[in-house]
Amino acid sequence: MAKINLIATYPKSGTTWTRILLESLRQGGAGISINGVSLTIHLSYRYWVDEQLMMETVDLPKEWQRRLQGRALRALHEDGTARTVFGSTHAAYPDAADAELFLPPSTIERVLYMVRNPLSVVPSYADFMGLSLDRAIDQLADPHNALGVGTDISHGSNFPAFLGSWSRHVRSWRESGLDILIVRYEDLLEDGHRTLTSMARFLGLPDDGPVVESALGSHRFDQLQRQEARDGFVGSHDRDKRFFRRGSPAAWRSELSAPQVARIVEAHGEEMARYGYLP
Repeated sequence: MAKINLIATYPKSGTTWTRILLESLRQGGAGISINGVSLTIHLSYRYWVDEQLMMETVDLPKEWQRRLQGRALRALHEDGTARTVFGSTHAAYPDAADAELFLPPSTIERVLYMVRNPLSVVPSYADFMGLSLDRAIDQLADPHNALGVGTDISHGSNFPAFLGSWSRHVRSWRESGLDILIVRYEDLLEDGHRTLTSMARFLGLPDDGPVVESALGSHRFDQLQRQEARDGFVGSHDRDKRFFRRGSPAAWRSELSAPQVARIVEAHGEEMARYGYLP
């Protein structure tokens, strides 16, 4: 049976950088194009569900479509091959009643969960989604927040990812009962060698020192920004905006007002305290 490892993140918590680094590790520390990451299947994208189930799903009744992602994961898990498959998701881990529909726990080998300070998530999320900062703060606190993932030309509309609030998202994965490693995005920025080594060991990727250093050295934020300026980035909603922004854990101090910081802390203070994010 195939082993499925997941990379789970709230949007704008370092997903793309993490995927690039892990792809580089898999290739022995090689330089990776920001548009050439093939390591992970994005679970909300319809194309892989269609391919796994060997059918076109876009025109099926909506009530049937709720079951498709879980069915595709089970088919992938039980395909008879001894291999490791990486998937990525922005969705919160579902409640027990919905787990079999979306993320059947028996199919998942382990989960790498990247958590990022919501004070940093808000400006990045606002910029990416084209929202005001105050609207982004509202969405991070919204228990019904969901992320639409657009349309694939060949396969039709993709599946939405149900996020919930930032706090609920973090708790849902921490309390999922799965084999999970929670990594702070800030630690990957500030102590990259130790943090990436622990991620590699957890996921069974190459973790020797030179490979880790090469992966980190080849994919600094200034290098990713230069790639984006030269080639563009296919994951960007707006080609006129930068996808790779500042990457700094302290940038929020110049981007958020004191009242905005207070609103975020009021909504998420308990989880922020757990991960050392209180200002």
